[in-house]
Amino acid sequence: MAVGVNLSGARILVTGASGAFGGRIARKLCDDGSRLCVSGRNGERLRAIAAELDASSMPGDLREVGAAMDIVDAAVERLGGLDGVVHAAGVVALAARSMLWRKHDRAHRDLRVSRCGSSGPACRRGC
Repeated sequence: MAVGVNLSGARILVTGASGAFGGRIARKLCDDGSRLCVSGRNGERLRAIAAELDASSMPGDLREVGAAMDIVDAAVERLGGLDGVVHAAGVVALAARSMLWRKHDRAHRDLRVSRCGSSGPACRRGC
């Protein structure tokens, strides 16, 4: 027996929505009645899925420092708050293993999306 969650009317940010996986998740959430803000790197595909789903969109590359908070802030503003975040964006690093552990590299991969959970600026604005 499947246990369902009612997401009708939920305000959800979906990262990676311009990709196949994130796009499928966004479509499913839309089918379930969620209000969406979609984000992704591919602007053309992002605009297409946003139009298909009547969703707000915020293009962005989560590998860039500060991009995550800009995207979350935009979603909060456009949706009037957030009830959830689906992080479907993938970051693939093609480098020597030793480089991946440097503090500099970790900082660029720190998505900071979890700050919306309890004490981040977006949360104080009604997240």
